[in-house]
Amino acid sequence: MLEKNSEDTPKSQLYNKYKNLFELNKKCSSIIEESVEKIQTANKLKPEEGATAFLLAKAYKTHRAIVLLCEEGYGEDAGQLTRGLFELLVSLKYMNRNDATKRAEMYGSHELVLRLQLWNSNKTLVLSSGKVTEKDFEELETKVKELIALYGGEYERYWSCKSIYSMAAKVRLLSVYNSVYGEFSDYAHSRVTSAKGYVREEPGFGLVIDMGQKDYMIDRVLISACHFLLMVIDVSNNVFDLKLNESLVKYNQELELLMSSSAPVN
Repeated sequence: MLEKNSEDTPKSQLYNKYKNLFELNKKCSSIIEESVEKIQTANKLKPEEGATAFLLAKAYKTHRAIVLLCEEGYGEDAGQLTRGLFELLVSLKYMNRNDATKRAEMYGSHELVLRLQLWNSNKTLVLSSGKVTEKDFEELETKVKELIALYGGEYERYWSCKSIYSMAAKVRLLSVYNSVYGEFSDYAHSRVTSAKGYVREEPGFGLVIDMGQKDYMIDRVLISACHFLLMVIDVSNNVFDLKLNESLVKYNQELELLMSSSAPVN
């Protein structure tokens, strides 16, 4: 039996079921909208400010996409984006934890490493494009070797010379990595453990292929996405002195209330 989108879980029904979570997520993203002008009118940015501005903007767009997918009943795919939001948060927190300027420079310079890896993945095609010469290759290779000599061998793999796991441990987010991040990773990598959201066996029907919109995972995704976005905003608040402390306290308290009460998410 094949299950497609039906009238069982229309958009309005999903929204009403998780109304408090949807509205809190939208209030949190509105904080960023209101803060952008302060950041844009700032003087020349330090490396950590530029990197934070980029990650804040990316977090905002990713979070908006998560909410839209949840509104449409695609919790599994929203979970995959929430996984990406967590990775962004870990990098942002680690970058601004200590030696922020140096770490932001490492973050920015890692673009050269990634570019060389891209070029090397199909050197013939890159050279035949006419936009890159052998000399360009040699110069980039030299720069990358200098960076790896400066920061260590792991810089070839990670901008921080640490994996997401290691950075998560440093910024005290290992419990999230081992729980929510792990669950959402199953969907991102199409592991068999995620199959229950798409196929199941039912007596009298046999195999059911479920491609429909549903409320599966919606509450967990909205809670996690809101939590991660608030932490992104908190780091940005400290970097840019946005004076958002009161709003952050208020919305974190609202989130804790929703997490502790089953009423808003049932």
